[in-house]
Amino acid sequence: MVAHGGAANGGASGGVSSGGGGATGNGGTGGTGTSGGAGGGTAGSASGGTGGASGGTGGNAGEAGAPAAEGGAAGAGPISDGTLLKYNFDEGTGTVVTDSSGRGLNGTASDAAVWSAAGRHGGALALNGGTPPTKFVSVPPGILKNVTNFSMTTWVKINTDPGWYRIFDFGGSGTGTDTRFMYLTPGSNQGLHFSIFGGAAAREAATVTNTHLPLAVWKHVAVTAQADGDNYIYVDGFPAGHSTGIIVPPSEMEPLSADSWLGKSRFAADGGFDGLMDDFVLYDHVLTRTEIADLAWPKSDYSDWRFDEASGTKAADSSDRAIDAAFAGTAQWTSGRLGAGVALDGTTAHVSLASNPLAGCTTEATIAIWVKLGAAAQWARVFDFGTANGDATDRWMFLAPRNGTNALQFSLHTPTADMDLISNTTVPTDSAWHHLAVVMSPAAATVYMDGVSVANTATPLAPSELGAATQNWLGRSRFGTDAYLTGSLDELRISCRAYTADEIVNLAFK
Repeated sequence: MVAHGGAANGGASGGVSSGGGGATGNGGTGGTGTSGGAGGGTAGSASGGTGGASGGTGGNAGEAGAPAAEGGAAGAGPISDGTLLKYNFDEGTGTVVTDSSGRGLNGTASDAAVWSAAGRHGGALALNGGTPPTKFVSVPPGILKNVTNFSMTTWVKINTDPGWYRIFDFGGSGTGTDTRFMYLTPGSNQGLHFSIFGGAAAREAATVTNTHLPLAVWKHVAVTAQADGDNYIYVDGFPAGHSTGIIVPPSEMEPLSADSWLGKSRFAADGGFDGLMDDFVLYDHVLTRTEIADLAWPKSDYSDWRFDEASGTKAADSSDRAIDAAFAGTAQWTSGRLGAGVALDGTTAHVSLASNPLAGCTTEATIAIWVKLGAAAQWARVFDFGTANGDATDRWMFLAPRNGTNALQFSLHTPTADMDLISNTTVPTDSAWHHLAVVMSPAAATVYMDGVSVANTATPLAPSELGAATQNWLGRSRFGTDAYLTGSLDELRISCRAYTADEIVNLAFK
């Protein structure tokens, strides 16, 4: 029985690991075999309605280079902005993958037909999977020489998820206890899996998300490894996986062997990366969450209010949709789920969005936000979007942490129909952050709390039914008799795409 990982997180029947040094293993350690155990894997009231860093130039010249087998050519020292490697994939032709960091660590494509013009920014690397894969990029030694702190960022758009395929797999040529490799796969039995393997199961720093990326969607993925063993996986600028305690410096991977690739695993049983990859960058330091979020700029994929300004009276939508939010009443800044957030005191405090955040959403939508509820007032709103006609033509959409029976409720009202999703769950007033989300598609509408589905319907109304909403508030109801929200809000995202359950879990990561 071939193991996909090994013993570190495996179930009792996970089988024998050959990932730590055997030629047929699929992922180092940290997973289980094909028969692995479970541990291995992977009513409304009247008022409530009816129901980049530039890789740059000008870096330090570096020391006189060591021989290539020991760490790279002359001039391959650190760059002043900390960029170790930067592949933009804009070549469009040939087999040379240019390193624009200034270190000259060019990669080599296995096939001249690895290019696409449809990248996230310009061109992209286009790989076609397969076992063994025929399209991948080989990277030279010296990339990780003397590196103790480390970050990697990239954009990926995957076509299929064959399991254990690699975004990258770097390592040396040693065997047994001298085995060293580091990889990132989105397709392990534990979802996204970032591993730094130092020769034995006890020296594997494995970070997992237990979630998978959606297909055919651009996603920004980043990993960071700190010298003290504090490691993270980020998806779309938000932390989605974390591990601590095991320290394996990336420098131990050097000198990199010829089995160091983008899009290909060092284990022959693993399939290749099938999809597009863009802007693959390595750094010799741990990027901050803000830096990673900036690199994950969403364009118009979704609106993103981080509420990290911490001063002034406005919060920017960090997307090309640019629907900024204005503080109103007694709203003020406070500490957030990440960085800063907005505090609402239950009197007049609320936040007003500059325009309808669901404009352009037809059949799908996602609204996700972090909430710390400070009081149990019924019919207070997390959000309330709608028109201001005050008559039978009114349309509205709201999320109330507690309705008239103290249940979490999402409602969409039109002049001819209503959709009320009422959970049997209550949002607690426990001084803790809780993640709330609503996902709408033609097949279903679902309410999530802390990444778990708590209410749904298979006969949803479409988000387009909201119409041209002119009153779009956070923390305030459109009905004057309802209470204002008492609590704090942070990290609001609104998309015209129905997120997968795994994407919601990623956003709800604590």
